[in-house]
Amino acid sequence: MNFDPRANSADLMRLCRVSDEEHMVERAICKAVYVYHANLLGWTCRCSGYRQVVEELGNALRLWVFQSAPVGDKDLWKWIALITANAARRGKLEHLQTDAMMSLLALEDSNQGWEQMQTVTKKFLYHSRLDREWKSCWDRAKIHEI
Repeated sequence: MNFDPRANSADLMRLCRVSDEEHMVERAICKAVYVYHANLLGWTCRCSGYRQVVEELGNALRLWVFQSAPVGDKDLWKWIALITANAARRGKLEHLQTDAMMSLLALEDSNQGWEQMQTVTKKFLYHSRLDREWKSCWDRAKIHEI
């Protein structure tokens, strides 16, 4: 909770901007942690830097080849997709929220419920303050899936 994305954003963004393709996962994790903390601390979701990072996460989700990813990688990308969807919802980027959740649903068993998804999120960074928001994104995606 002591991490302030505004105070540390320059260093974090420098780490996120490594340009070679082999570091795509590391960049996505870095951006997801940035957005996670920004959401947890209630940082404004309408600033251009936040929106840019969220859109870049959406692009990373579109580029990732989910079908051939190992199981552990799929769990990581589920976590990133959920963070991206919630960040897009907060930033009023509805198209990106839908895209992120469709990526998430493509990764999981269609019978998986929210409880199983919570188990996945708890493998990475999880805070109960964001749980209701994440569940809202999950529920919206499941409704659109039907």
